[in-house]
Amino acid sequence: MPYKFKTQFYRIPVMGEGDMLTEEQEWIQMSTIDNLLQAAMFGCRKAYLEEGSYSIEWDRNHSSCHLHIRPSLQDGYSLLGIINGRLFSSMEDISVGTLYTDAVYHVYVEYQNGLETDAQCFSVNAYLEPQKENDCRMKLCVVDTTEGDGTVDADVNKIYAKNILAHTMDSTNPHGRVQAQDELQVKESLSVKGNPVHGVVFKKASSAGNGGAVEVIFDSEPLFLTVCPESLGAGEIAWTIDGNTARVFNSGSEGVVLNIRADMK
Repeated sequence: MPYKFKTQFYRIPVMGEGDMLTEEQEWIQMSTIDNLLQAAMFGCRKAYLEEGSYSIEWDRNHSSCHLHIRPSLQDGYSLLGIINGRLFSSMEDISVGTLYTDAVYHVYVEYQNGLETDAQCFSVNAYLEPQKENDCRMKLCVVDTTEGDGTVDADVNKIYAKNILAHTMDSTNPHGRVQAQDELQVKESLSVKGNPVHGVVFKKASSAGNGGAVEVIFDSEPLFLTVCPESLGAGEIAWTIDGNTARVFNSGSEGVVLNIRADMK
């Protein structure tokens, strides 16, 4: 007999009073959940959801060190992700080591039995040689202690996953710390370290000569012009901007080709 109740959104069967636990209904229930997880995660059984900040901390003699991973944000995670189809998480300081000088360590997150009921039941281990990745092991970073205070390379082709709400609410790197993109279209604004980056438009014009000006009209208002004449005969160059129109003056010859780059608002 089918269960009496179903969940609100995905109509997953749920037992009601008097229902008997049956293999058939449990299979329907668990298969529905499993199928929805497959759709939600696109079949991804291991991925990183959030990672904190990495640091190398040495002993007094600078002969050995530990890799520390700590949350970057208040109430954030040092590590959060999925491995072997199970959630792993920690908000604590994760210490990896002891690591020694003049070595390169390959660091992995590894599944441990018990993760099904305890999300902190995972380990982070370092090896002197790359390890084979599988459902129960995925690479986290590479620690190089051959020079100075050492370096941590966290860009090791990790798989990241991020739900839509978290993607819009925080400032983490949903596609990893380094992103390769063949084409990027920015509709409104772009900034680097808080400074705006403006789109550019390229145009050509012929100089008016003898202190005169040629008008160059744009579809929107330019902020700044860079003018490169194709001949030294153009003389000195100056320009002004009024709305969508720029006026380019030159002290030299008429008819010199001017290559104009305009940074746009």
